[in-house]
Amino acid sequence: MAKRILFQTALDKGYISKEQLQKVEEYRAETNVSDERALLDLKILTEENLMKLYQDIYGYEMIGGIKNIEADAFTLKCRYKPLLDIGFMPVMKDNKVHIITAKPQNSLFAEDYIRETTNYKGGFTYSLITESNLRKLISKAFNVENESVELENFESSANTPSNVYDVSENDSSAIVNLVNRILREAIENKISDIHFEPQADHLRVRYRDDGLLKPM
Repeated sequence: MAKRILFQTALDKGYISKEQLQKVEEYRAETNVSDERALLDLKILTEENLMKLYQDIYGYEMIGGIKNIEADAFTLKCRYKPLLDIGFMPVMKDNKVHIITAKPQNSLFAEDYIRETTNYKGGFTYSLITESNLRKLISKAFNVENESVELENFESSANTPSNVYDVSENDSSAIVNLVNRILREAIENKISDIHFEPQADHLRVRYRDDGLLKPM
């Protein structure tokens, strides 16, 4: 989606003013965040209003609550981190993949990921959800009980707090889940070995591929 479409629709529909748009542009130039993140960081739009703006642009139905939404077997064919990064969760609905998304501008990435990961050949339908609710759904689907302990926090470039070794009882089950996910990905990708490499201020996780260690 072109940036002008997002901002022009926001202006036309009264979501933002020209003065607020100027602040967004300045903030983006300073931070290099996305247009949507700038609107949220500056509290110009709430997550709910951002979804309403997306609805005006894309015409997708907006999901209010998540009480009656459940992941299914198709969801679990995907991986936790790509779903978070691309901003979607797929489920089967009426023999077609239904994509629940917080980032409809990433729809082509979502569809490509699904096809490459699952060999799905059919079409797609969409609905919108706030990013907060999407993260809750994905965390529940992959049994991440404590959202503060997530896979992306253990990437090779991630910084981990100095008290990472002080694991509370509340965090322990989430860490077990994390290790289980890493092992599952290793088995699925036929990875020969995994290296957990504690550093002074972060934890590096790498795997061996054709004799070379690569970030996981």
